[in-house]
Amino acid sequence: MPEDGSGGSTLRRTPHVLLTLPEVEAAVADLMRHPHFVIDVETTSLNARTNTVTWIGLGAYGSVYMIPMGHTKGCVKKAKHKAKTPAFFFYGPLDRRSYTPGTQRHFDEGRIDQAKPSYRAVEHWVEATYFDPPKQLRPEVVIEALRPLLFSDRGKIGHNVKFDLSSLSKYYKKEIPGPYHDTVLVRHTLTEDLMSYELKPLVWDTDNRTG
Repeated sequence: MPEDGSGGSTLRRTPHVLLTLPEVEAAVADLMRHPHFVIDVETTSLNARTNTVTWIGLGAYGSVYMIPMGHTKGCVKKAKHKAKTPAFFFYGPLDRRSYTPGTQRHFDEGRIDQAKPSYRAVEHWVEATYFDPPKQLRPEVVIEALRPLLFSDRGKIGHNVKFDLSSLSKYYKKEIPGPYHDTVLVRHTLTEDLMSYELKPLVWDTDNRTG
């Protein structure tokens, strides 16, 4: 979830993280104005029949909305970053890399007290930390609020859209109707011998072709 810049645990509410039912209903009304909209879901597993949807992303021209539902992380407290730590503190006293090369033999021989700690800087990644998540809408509330949009005749666009809509359809106990538009199929039509259809590389490739 994005940073709010305030140092608090609330999400940045502008322009698009929705935490209340009126906000979701307003987003539905906005997206209904368009002939097509984009949909993306975050789930607990890749099994569309049994997973739980924890996040729904929706968008159309000029509009982007994200709806967390039981998301476990709040906004970013500190982003993932690189840091440098002295070897002795990074590896710990029971690791031979914590000692200078000239005295590592003492460590190997069990004479750790004679090994000299190394304070050379070790560069490493530090994982991001997060604030507690805010209060979020229950999935059943969001799912019902999205019914008018999902069961409309608006085109549903997604990357492997079958998975996204299948993950949502089980909540309604019936299939979400088309028309459907899948960027994976479009990309395959353009280039059928790709080794991967992951979204990020495809976006970069498209940008490079059009840039």
